[in-house]
Amino acid sequence: MSDTNPIKNMSFLNYSINSFDYKRNVNFKKSPDNKLKLDNEFHSIIYFSKKESPKDALINIKVKVGGVEKDNTPFLLNIDISGAFKFSFVSGDFSDVQIADGLKYALANDGNNLMFPYVRSLISELTLKSNMFPACVLPIVNFSKILKENNRIKFIDLDDKD
Repeated sequence: MSDTNPIKNMSFLNYSINSFDYKRNVNFKKSPDNKLKLDNEFHSIIYFSKKESPKDALINIKVKVGGVEKDNTPFLLNIDISGAFKFSFVSGDFSDVQIADGLKYALANDGNNLMFPYVRSLISELTLKSNMFPACVLPIVNFSKILKENNRIKFIDLDDKD
């Protein structure tokens, strides 16, 4: 463990589904090659506090898969899911900046990747339950890397008053 990383342990407590919405595209036209084009957007909003004790954090993942604007997409699916995390720290005198950086790193990397199987499963289950198409099964990926590469992670420090 690095002298500058105050995080000793991160525990995933639970997740909850805040909302989901599935809309079938009535204008969908199946392509001759039987392939579907599904655009997607993923966003992660990470809420944390440097000062509250014990240190708790929340990751909110917002997902949009598909669309109803085009005739080559069978559905639109919006999902909003949150995960709660708790942290313990190594003993030492750490600044607020070190604590914030440690929390951001752990949540952006490990926290987002811990949430992805729940997001992936929910997408598969909801699309299967439509009974119109086969389940949409997302591949196993490094979710945090994709979010970072697309600038889709937002941090909200609950201690900042602005």
